[in-house]
Amino acid sequence: MNIELLDADNEIARLRAELQKKNEEISRLKAPLTGPKPKMKWGCYEFEGETGLFCIPCFRTKGEKNPTTSLNTRFRRCSVCSREFGAL
Repeated sequence: MNIELLDADNEIARLRAELQKKNEEISRLKAPLTGPKPKMKWGCYEFEGETGLFCIPCFRTKGEKNPTTSLNTRFRRCSVCSREFGAL
């Protein structure tokens, strides 16, 4: 019986920690963006004071500044979600 109670207590503690982490993520995503607004360049975001071009969907959905890499003179690819950007 004591082992079952310990297992239940451990599971409750794990679930509370997971819930806390999710609540923090929700708060972060709901918080208004601060700092300079990004500019558009070649279908990507460009941030003042930072080098490189960043993935728009990753920034809008996760708040992450994920860099893009050049595929050629017309296309770029996100290093995380692999979405491609460019002119057709």
